[in-house]
Amino acid sequence: MWRAARDHDHDALFAAASDLDWGHEGRVPERTFAILLEALHDAEFITSAAAHGILEAFDQQGILLGEWSGGLAPPQCARLLVAIEAAFPNAARQLRFMISVILGERLKDAGALETLRRLRTAESAEARVDVAHGLQHLSTASPDGDVRDGALAGLREMLTDTDAGVRESVADFVSRAERGHAY
Repeated sequence: MWRAARDHDHDALFAAASDLDWGHEGRVPERTFAILLEALHDAEFITSAAAHGILEAFDQQGILLGEWSGGLAPPQCARLLVAIEAAFPNAARQLRFMISVILGERLKDAGALETLRRLRTAESAEARVDVAHGLQHLSTASPDGDVRDGALAGLREMLTDTDAGVRESVADFVSRAERGHAY
Protein backbone atom coordinates (compact mmCIF):
# COMPACT_ATOMS: atom_id res chain seq x y z
CA MET A 1 0.00 0.00 0.00
CA TRP A 2 2.61 2.58 1.02
CA ARG A 3 4.72 1.89 -2.05
CA ALA A 4 2.35 4.22 -3.93
CA ALA A 5 3.67 7.11 -1.85
CA ARG A 6 7.22 6.18 -2.80
CA ASP A 7 6.15 7.03 -6.36
CA HIS A 8 4.65 10.34 -5.15
CA ASP A 9 1.08 9.11 -5.61
CA HIS A 10 -0.65 10.57 -2.57
CA ASP A 11 -4.18 9.80 -3.89
CA ALA A 12 -3.34 6.13 -4.48
CA LEU A 13 -2.02 5.90 -0.94
CA PHE A 14 -5.26 7.25 0.52
CA ALA A 15 -7.35 4.97 -1.67
CA ALA A 16 -5.36 1.95 -0.51
CA ALA A 17 -5.61 3.04 3.12
CA SER A 18 -9.40 3.14 2.94
CA ASP A 19 -9.39 -0.55 2.01
CA LEU A 20 -7.55 -1.61 5.17
CA ASP A 21 -9.21 -3.25 8.15
CA TRP A 22 -9.34 -0.47 10.75
CA GLY A 23 -10.70 -2.77 13.42
CA HIS A 24 -13.69 -2.85 15.64
CA GLU A 25 -14.30 -2.12 19.28
CA GLY A 26 -11.65 0.58 19.45
CA ARG A 27 -8.49 -1.27 18.40
CA VAL A 28 -6.56 -1.30 15.14
CA PRO A 29 -5.59 -4.81 14.06
CA GLU A 30 -1.91 -5.66 14.25
CA ARG A 31 -1.80 -6.44 10.54
CA THR A 32 -2.88 -2.88 9.66
CA PHE A 33 -0.52 -1.36 12.21
CA ALA A 34 2.37 -3.40 10.78
CA ILE A 35 1.94 -1.56 7.44
CA LEU A 36 2.68 1.74 9.16
CA LEU A 37 5.73 0.35 10.96
CA GLU A 38 7.07 -1.23 7.77
CA ALA A 39 6.81 2.10 5.97
CA LEU A 40 8.57 4.00 8.76
CA HIS A 41 11.43 1.46 8.72
CA ASP A 42 11.95 1.77 4.94
CA ALA A 43 14.90 4.17 4.42
CA GLU A 44 13.98 4.85 0.79
CA PHE A 45 10.35 5.48 1.62
CA ILE A 46 10.84 7.98 4.45
CA THR A 47 12.86 10.26 2.20
CA SER A 48 10.19 10.39 -0.53
CA ALA A 49 8.18 13.56 -1.03
CA ALA A 50 4.89 11.75 -0.40
CA ALA A 51 5.99 9.81 2.69
CA HIS A 52 3.95 12.02 4.98
CA GLY A 53 0.88 10.53 3.32
CA ILE A 54 1.24 7.30 5.26
CA LEU A 55 0.89 9.11 8.59
CA GLU A 56 -1.85 11.32 7.18
CA ALA A 57 -3.76 8.27 5.96
CA PHE A 58 -3.50 6.51 9.30
CA ASP A 59 -4.37 9.72 11.14
CA GLN A 60 -7.37 10.42 8.90
CA GLN A 61 -8.66 6.88 9.36
CA GLY A 62 -8.53 7.32 13.12
CA ILE A 63 -5.63 5.09 14.05
CA LEU A 64 -4.03 7.78 16.16
CA LEU A 65 -7.11 9.63 17.30
CA GLY A 66 -8.57 6.62 19.04
CA GLU A 67 -11.97 8.23 19.24
CA TRP A 68 -12.92 7.44 15.64
CA SER A 69 -12.77 4.10 13.86
CA GLY A 70 -9.77 2.69 15.65
CA GLY A 71 -7.14 3.26 18.22
CA LEU A 72 -3.70 2.07 19.09
CA ALA A 73 -3.20 -0.30 21.98
CA PRO A 74 -0.51 0.85 24.46
CA PRO A 75 2.08 -1.64 23.10
CA GLN A 76 1.39 -0.34 19.58
CA CYS A 77 1.91 3.25 20.74
CA ALA A 78 5.25 2.29 22.27
CA ARG A 79 6.38 0.63 19.03
CA LEU A 80 5.18 3.62 17.02
CA LEU A 81 7.26 6.00 19.15
CA VAL A 82 10.37 3.89 18.55
CA ALA A 83 9.73 3.82 14.78
CA ILE A 84 9.04 7.56 14.66
CA GLU A 85 12.22 8.36 16.57
CA ALA A 86 14.31 6.18 14.27
CA ALA A 87 12.76 7.62 11.08
CA PHE A 88 12.78 11.29 12.08
CA PRO A 89 16.44 12.27 11.50
CA ASN A 90 16.45 11.08 7.87
CA ALA A 91 12.81 11.77 7.02
CA ALA A 92 11.63 14.11 4.30
CA ARG A 93 10.57 17.55 5.55
CA GLN A 94 6.83 16.92 5.23
CA LEU A 95 7.09 13.60 7.05
CA ARG A 96 9.00 15.25 9.92
CA PHE A 97 6.28 17.91 10.13
CA MET A 98 3.57 15.22 10.22
CA ILE A 99 5.51 13.41 12.96
CA SER A 100 5.55 16.63 15.01
CA VAL A 101 1.76 16.86 14.59
CA ILE A 102 1.26 13.23 15.61
CA LEU A 103 3.43 13.63 18.70
CA GLY A 104 2.21 17.07 19.77
CA GLU A 105 -1.47 17.01 18.83
CA ARG A 106 -2.51 13.36 18.70
CA LEU A 107 -0.50 11.30 21.16
CA LYS A 108 0.19 14.29 23.45
CA ASP A 109 1.43 12.19 26.34
CA ALA A 110 4.61 11.58 28.33
CA GLY A 111 5.92 9.18 25.68
CA ALA A 112 5.53 11.85 23.01
CA LEU A 113 7.29 14.38 25.24
CA GLU A 114 10.25 12.08 25.86
CA THR A 115 10.54 11.31 22.16
CA LEU A 116 10.55 15.01 21.27
CA ARG A 117 13.12 15.72 23.99
CA ARG A 118 15.47 13.14 22.49
CA LEU A 119 14.92 14.50 18.98
CA ARG A 120 15.94 18.05 20.02
CA THR A 121 19.54 17.18 19.19
CA ALA A 122 18.79 16.38 15.53
CA GLU A 123 21.63 17.39 13.24
CA SER A 124 19.47 19.40 10.84
CA ALA A 125 18.26 22.85 11.88
CA GLU A 126 15.02 22.23 9.94
CA ALA A 127 14.47 19.05 11.94
CA ARG A 128 14.98 20.92 15.21
CA VAL A 129 12.33 23.46 14.14
CA ASP A 130 9.94 20.53 13.57
CA VAL A 131 10.75 19.24 17.06
CA ALA A 132 9.98 22.69 18.48
CA HIS A 133 6.69 22.68 16.56
CA GLY A 134 5.75 19.39 18.22
CA LEU A 135 6.74 20.69 21.66
CA GLN A 136 4.68 23.83 21.16
CA HIS A 137 1.58 21.79 20.33
CA LEU A 138 2.25 19.44 23.22
CA SER A 139 2.56 22.41 25.59
CA THR A 140 -1.01 23.46 24.77
CA ALA A 141 -2.76 20.23 23.71
CA SER A 142 -1.81 17.72 26.38
CA PRO A 143 -4.41 17.07 29.05
CA ASP A 144 -1.54 16.28 31.45
CA GLY A 145 -0.20 19.38 33.21
CA ASP A 146 3.22 17.80 33.79
CA VAL A 147 3.53 17.03 30.07
CA ARG A 148 2.46 20.59 29.16
CA ASP A 149 5.01 22.04 31.60
CA GLY A 150 7.74 19.67 30.38
CA ALA A 151 7.07 20.61 26.76
CA LEU A 152 7.28 24.33 27.54
CA ALA A 153 10.51 23.76 29.48
CA GLY A 154 11.91 21.82 26.52
CA LEU A 155 11.00 24.70 24.21
CA ARG A 156 12.70 27.21 26.48
CA GLU A 157 15.85 25.08 26.49
CA MET A 158 15.86 25.27 22.68
CA LEU A 159 16.11 29.09 22.85
CA THR A 160 19.89 28.58 23.07
CA ASP A 161 20.12 26.51 19.88
CA THR A 162 23.25 27.10 17.80
CA ASP A 163 21.18 28.10 14.74
CA ALA A 164 19.66 31.61 14.61
CA GLY A 165 16.70 30.40 12.52
CA VAL A 166 15.89 27.72 15.06
CA ARG A 167 16.13 30.22 17.92
CA GLU A 168 13.79 32.60 16.08
CA SER A 169 11.21 29.87 15.42
CA VAL A 170 11.48 28.60 18.99
CA ALA A 171 10.96 32.13 20.37
CA ASP A 172 7.73 32.35 18.35
CA PHE A 173 6.63 28.90 19.57
CA VAL A 174 7.40 29.82 23.20
CA SER A 175 5.37 33.00 22.85
CA ARG A 176 2.42 31.09 21.40
CA ALA A 177 2.67 28.40 24.08
CA GLU A 178 2.77 30.94 26.88
CA ARG A 179 -0.37 32.55 25.48
CA GLY A 180 -2.01 29.13 25.19
CA HIS A 181 -2.29 29.21 21.40
CA ALA A 182 -2.08 25.84 19.73
CA TYR A 183 -0.74 27.24 16.45
